[in-house]
Amino acid sequence: MTSPFRFGIVAGYAPDLGTWTAQARRAEELGFDTLLATDPVSGGDPFVLLGAAAAVTERITLGTFVLADPFRDARALEWQARTL
Repeated sequence: MTSPFRFGIVAGYAPDLGTWTAQARRAEELGFDTLLATDPVSGGDPFVLLGAAAAVTERITLGTFVLADPFRDARALEWQARTL
């Protein structure tokens, strides 16, 4: 048995939260399976943006493409990830 081929997208520039959530909705409407946020996205925290995307989507898988180590304290990162 073969697994279905799946598509994901790494989100790009989003100047504000409204644009970001519209982009998340659109990715889901287009049939993408995964939406990944970069760190940072136009100065926005990727964990906040993922929470916003989760609030406006139903089935798309959300995650981070990469987390920039210089911006992150290990304890704070663990707390953010666990909270999300």
